[in-house]
Formats: sequence, structure tokens, C-alpha cells
Amino acid sequence: MIERFEEALGQKGYMRLKSRPEWVHTFILPEGEGEKGPAARRAVICIDYRRDYSVSGGQIPLIRAKIREYFGMPIDQDRILVVIFTPDPERARVLSMENPYCWIVDEREDRLILYENQPSDFDGMRSVAERLHMEREASQEERQEDQGRRTYNGYNFQREPRRWSLKEELQWIFLGQKKHFVTIGMVLINVLAYAYLSSRGDLSQSRYMVSVGGMYPPLIVDKGEWWRLLTSNFLHFDLSHLSNNMLILYFLGKWVEEALGSGRFAGVYLGSGILGAALSMYSCIVTGDMYVSAGASGAIYGLMGSLAVLILLHRGRFKGLSIQRMGFMLALCVYQSVTSMGIDTMGHLGGLISGMVLTMLLYGISYLAGWEN
Repeated sequence: MIERFEEALGQKGYMRLKSRPEWVHTFILPEGEGEKGPAARRAVICIDYRRDYSVSGGQIPLIRAKIREYFGMPIDQDRILVVIFTPDPERARVLSMENPYCWIVDEREDRLILYENQPSDFDGMRSVAERLHMEREASQEERQEDQGRRTYNGYNFQREPRRWSLKEELQWIFLGQKKHFVTIGMVLINVLAYAYLSSRGDLSQSRYMVSVGGMYPPLIVDKGEWWRLLTSNFLHFDLSHLSNNMLILYFLGKWVEEALGSGRFAGVYLGSGILGAALSMYSCIVTGDMYVSAGASGAIYGLMGSLAVLILLHRGRFKGLSIQRMGFMLALCVYQSVTSMGIDTMGHLGGLISGMVLTMLLYGISYLAGWEN
């Protein structure tokens, strides 16, 4: 990408100077004549930062100082941008974090990476980098289309498109791509909790449900039993309630855990369940309708919100997650809502919103900042 970026600099009127070492390319935007030669309005330094080349964090300020002194640039206005082109962005991260006006371009993806301490733009060069990235994606799509064509003795043969396979879809749905420790752990906790508690009492009775940790606003507010916001997520009123929730938790949790990783997945799942129960409690207080609430539905709807955010961030597809597969998951959620009695609408809504917010905080911000692969 460095060649195309430097070509764009030339089109904007930047002039390349002779400089050493050879992997440091200096460009200036001329502005009349100075005492030592042509004056410069701005300067862009492109560093070809490969494994066999080395640039330290202390060298960048020295290079900037020499350019500023030679071309008579004011000290109080930063008119020099350093752009590091590297196939290993993590290696150059320290350079960018330690130096202002120091961008990183991931040459594997032709993608500009900006950290919080960096300016969002410099002489319109951000739009140039983003345009080059879009051109790369477009050329990749064209190459993928061309791979489907074969030419022999002047005749073109079009490869047949990949057909939808029920076997592959079922294999992906049931097995996924890797082990899902947190998802399976959550399912086991819910099943074991139901098996143990149902053997000691009738969970369909509100009094017994409250005694084992169900969400009941008067006890939470008046007696400070805030732990019920967590424990209520692992309790279910009957076997149908449990089986519906665990079916959806297994499928949906498997997908989201693959996308977020086990740690962040656990944070989204538990956080959505707690915040969903909190909104349900608040609704009870406002309306005066004090009911007992329990079940993993709030946490599950949080995963639904997380899935939606992941797909939106990645423009319709991410690590096996797609709009089509989200439709399958939505159908399961509708099924759960139709077949379950006494739906806690506010708990579902609170979980959904919480899942979206938590996913943005735990994953979305770092992805948009370029810290996620």
C-alpha cells in the first residue's frame, strides 16, 4: 500500500525528497522559497517498517525536528505526519502510542489504524487511506469472481457456484468451530440448579422460588438482597421453561462465544442477565405490580443484542455469523416467547439493550479503533 499512498501524495502536490535511510521516505508540500531552499507548508514521512528494518521511538522526534528546522516550520503547529507501513501492526504500536501524529497502516489488510492519541485526519490523508482500503476490498472481490472462471482454447468455463448444503449447515449449527467452555458451563449450571432445587420443592410456586433466590423487588429494595439479580438468572419455573432457554442458550451462546472469546462472552452474558433483572425490578416498582421473576431469558436476549452488534460492525458477516443465521436464531427466540408463559417483557428488553451496550464497550470500541484483528 505504501506505493499507492505515496502516489496519492504526489497527486496532492507533495514532492519527495532524497533521504536516508532508504526505508524512510520524506514528502513535503512546497510553499515558496526559504533561506535554505524551498519552504514547506506540510510534510509526510512514510516509513517502510519491515522486520529487517528498525526505527526506534526516539528517532521519530529527531526526524521531525530536523525537517521542522530545515524548512522553517513553526514549532507550535504540528504540520508533520509520520505514517508507518508494516505487516505487523502490533510491532509498531509502541511507536504510535509514544509519538503524536504517527499513524499505522496494516499492509496485510491495507487498513489505517488510529489510536486515541492520534489526530483523526491530516490534510485529507485519512480519506486517501480509506479509499485505498476500499479499492483493495473491491479488487479482492473481483479476483474471487475471476477464480470461478477458467479459460481453455479460447472458451470460458464458469465454475458452478457453491451449493447450499443442509449437512454443512447442521454441522456448523450443532458443532460450531471450536469448544465453548463458558456456554456449556452456563447450561450445566442451569440444568444442575433445576435438578437439585426441583427435587426439594415445587419451583412453579412463587413462595418457593423466592426462597431459593428468585427476583422479588421488595426483598431487593427493602432488605438489600441485590444478589437476587444474579441468582434469578439460573432459576426456572418448570421443565419447559428450562428446556426452551437452554436450547437457545446453547446455539446462540456458541456463536457469540466464538466471536467474542470466552472472557468477554461471560461478561456480556452475566452483565445482560443482571441488568435485565434490574430493569424488570424497576418496572415492578414503577407500576406497583410486584411479581417474582426468574430465568435466563434476559441474559439470552443480551446475547441476541450482542450478535446484532457483531454483524453490524462487520457489515453482515463475521466468523460464521451472518444475517441468515441470525434469522435462524431470531426464529428460536420467537418460538421461546410463544411457548413460554408469563413473559417478563422488561427483563427481555433490558437484557437486549444491555447486551448491545456491553458488546460495544468490550469489543466494539477496540474494533473501531483498530485493535481487533
